[in-house]
Amino acid sequence: MAQSALAKQVGANIAKRRKLLGWHQKYLASILGVSPETVTRIEKGIVSPSLSTVERIADALQCSVASLVSGYDIEHSITEKEQAICDLVAGLPERQQDGLLYFLSGLARKGTEH
Repeated sequence: MAQSALAKQVGANIAKRRKLLGWHQKYLASILGVSPETVTRIEKGIVSPSLSTVERIADALQCSVASLVSGYDIEHSITEKEQAICDLVAGLPERQQDGLLYFLSGLARKGTEH
């Protein structure tokens, strides 16, 4: 079966984004709950992942599905500090996340007032 151009493009963009984050295929595979071989096959365009799989990969790679498909804005990478904040917030219960979002929104508004 011939590899589709879209599968190759999406796979290449997944690999590029993963590498920008400094992740190994094994790490991405563990997040997704798949084997490293599956990640390899997706990145090489050997298999065409379903839309729901691409959505899961985009979530894991902290980017949009559109960027994985188009390659646009794939190089935007969050800083280590931003990632640390995201990890801490992700570990909080939803109610505390909502409270933190409210607090940070207020703090950001105060920062724009002069």
